[in-house]
Amino acid sequence: MVDKEPFFWIQVEGEEKLATENLIPGNQVYNEKLVQLNGIEYRIWNPFRSKLAAAIMNGLEDFPFTQKSDVLYGLNMQVEWQEIF
Repeated sequence: MVDKEPFFWIQVEGEEKLATENLIPGNQVYNEKLVQLNGIEYRIWNPFRSKLAAAIMNGLEDFPFTQKSDVLYGLNMQVEWQEIF
C-alpha cells in the first residue's frame, strides 16, 4: 500500500479505522484488534487508549514523526518500544 502518511485507514465492521502495520504479527500490546488485509497484518488504533490516535482522528495537521521513528508505549509499568512505520 503506497501512502504518504505513516498510517492507514482500513474499513473494519463498516467503519473506517486508523491502523498501522504490525511488525510482529500476532503480537498485541493492549489487546487491540488485529486485521489481515492483502497478506499484511494491521493493528487498529483505539483513540480512547492512544492520544496520538485521537489527535490523528481529530485532524492533526502537523504529524510529529518521520519514517522509522520510535514511539514509547507504556502499559501497567511494562515498557515496550514499537516502530510505527
